[in-house]
Amino acid sequence: MERHASYLKGYNPALSALRESEERFRLIFEHAPIGMLICNLKGRFMRVNQAMADLLGYPPDLLITLGLMDITHPEDLHRDMDLIGELLKGEKPRCSMEKRCVRRDGEIIHVLLNVSLVRDARGRPCYFVGQMVDITERKRYEQTIRHMAYHDPLTGLPNRVLLRDKLAIALAHARASQGQLAVIFLDLDRFKGINDTLGHYIGDYALKLIAERLVGSVRGSDVVARLGGDEFTVMLPGVAGEPEIFKVLRKIIDALEEPLRLEQTDFSVSASVGIALYPRDGQDIDTLLQVADKAMYLAKKRKGIED
Repeated sequence: MERHASYLKGYNPALSALRESEERFRLIFEHAPIGMLICNLKGRFMRVNQAMADLLGYPPDLLITLGLMDITHPEDLHRDMDLIGELLKGEKPRCSMEKRCVRRDGEIIHVLLNVSLVRDARGRPCYFVGQMVDITERKRYEQTIRHMAYHDPLTGLPNRVLLRDKLAIALAHARASQGQLAVIFLDLDRFKGINDTLGHYIGDYALKLIAERLVGSVRGSDVVARLGGDEFTVMLPGVAGEPEIFKVLRKIIDALEEPLRLEQTDFSVSASVGIALYPRDGQDIDTLLQVADKAMYLAKKRKGIED
């Protein structure tokens, strides 16, 4: 009885509960299937779990010698520090950020990092607790979907949607700088003959070659888009006037007229061209596209071409 009383006398329920809570946290932290981290207010790691180490390709004892800045892609550092600063200022209790990390082997991965600031009883910042999840595959999927939405699947050139977006940006810049921009419509002449003679597979291959030639014949600031079929559009931002437009157009025509070697046969390709110049021919996207399209149609009609 005396022993039992002595045992009870040394038993502290609050301390026991605290120890049990700490043990539960340790087990959850160490065995969590996602990356777990604790770091000091300067971003240096105080504790990491095995999942975190595996995610970044480090052994835990080496990772613990580093900090968030050491594993963060340099281009993301400034934004990350701004978010951490908001936590320290008390502007928000926690933050969630998508960022890039650099693994030990140099591979760049995308992660979702959730961070909370732990404060003491007086409200003073103590340390950060974070969770890190690998979202690299999700980001790759999103990039693929985004590319498909804005690019022609055959040639990889911008499609009509992306062309309009780029035109909107170029027009805004031209208005602000009182500059000019040109829109060129190109419709390949009698291209149907290649499809009819060699089949659509070779026709598609020819369109890819033509797209490469168009891109190679324009300036780095210009945009080449495929609207569908054998129709292409070239946007020339910041042109000084018609002499510069015709200089670029001459390169385009020369590139197109270079014979295409298809199935051991040379095919010559020409194009009917229509040009619209901002601000002379229109003040908005639709007007410029319509003017260029109509000019191209008239050029084709003058050639007696109906396809």
